[in-house]
Amino acid sequence: MGNTFVVRLKKRKANFSNLIVLIMLVAILGYLGYQIVPVYMAQEAFQEDLLHLAGRAVHDYPDNRTLAEQVVQLGQARQFSIQEENVRIQRIPENPEVGIVVDYKKTTEFPGGYIYVFHLRSEAQGLL
Repeated sequence: MGNTFVVRLKKRKANFSNLIVLIMLVAILGYLGYQIVPVYMAQEAFQEDLLHLAGRAVHDYPDNRTLAEQVVQLGQARQFSIQEENVRIQRIPENPEVGIVVDYKKTTEFPGGYIYVFHLRSEAQGLL
């Protein structure tokens, strides 16, 4: 009788310990998702803005420098770190088509002072 009570008590402790570990794991994964998912959502929004800009670029931005400045402004509005030299614009002379390739960064700080830099790339093709 006493022996089964001890076995039950040990199982209950083990189950409780497993539950605590599971809750901690879910909390850590939830927090990481809370920190990481917005970066990729902002990247998707930037990609949409870039596609829209590439579509307008054929008529509205005849020179590459002005277009590159617009891309940098779009990225900074989404809180990305973009350098103008990392914006590559490709125009096909006989075809009204603009290609934009952008390499950019987003820095995120995690608890404990850990800083992670996301290196991202977006490409957009604009046709007349």
